[in-house]
Amino acid sequence: MSRHDTARILYVEASATCQATLRRLVALIDARSEVVCAGSIAEAKALLAAMPVDMILLDNALPDGRGADFAMEIASDLRFAGTPLALLSDWPSPFMYAKAKAARALAVLPKDEVNVAALRQLLGAAGIVPPRPDEGRDGRFAPVPVRRRRTAAA
Repeated sequence: MSRHDTARILYVEASATCQATLRRLVALIDARSEVVCAGSIAEAKALLAAMPVDMILLDNALPDGRGADFAMEIASDLRFAGTPLALLSDWPSPFMYAKAKAARALAVLPKDEVNVAALRQLLGAAGIVPPRPDEGRDGRFAPVPVRRRRTAAA
């Protein structure tokens, strides 16, 4: 479960619309969880220096860099060892999947697939919400895989 009474999720995303959407989805799943948003990597670094977080969600296209590169930086920082992270992106690329895997990310999810069910399973894999009895039967989020890009043959 969470390291705090209230789980704190850092969402690094430049779009205010995407930030608001994720806040609403998390509130539907767990009203106790707090979503703290950063609009850039620099802002995220300042927030990480100021407060503990239970999970980090990263967009890839940020004004001051790539979320996948920041995920690699986070993964190599001992202060954040064990902090679950995932990438949410409009256009996941093969490079992003490779970097996410190297950073031990829980998942790479296309933003158009982020909904209550997928986010709840992701938060469950991160230990923020308890797993539901019906989760994990399809194998998609038990544990959460780094999603693979679909090919034309698939």
